[in-house]
Amino acid sequence: MGNKQQLIWDLPAMDSLRLNAAIYEIPEPEFKKRVLELAEMLSLTEKLHQPVRKLSLGRG
Repeated sequence: MGNKQQLIWDLPAMDSLRLNAAIYEIPEPEFKKRVLELAEMLSLTEKLHQPVRKLSLGRG
């Protein structure tokens, strides 16, 4: 069983997350709260606006 990629390669991570929030009908205030909380917890805030292709996906 392989991993299913939820982020779109050419979009910034935030745009991919926003698209998934729309697909799963997560209200905007809840989406913003979750993203900010997790980004701060994982020290990823500055990475949210980089294209996914420029991020390390933890494969090696």
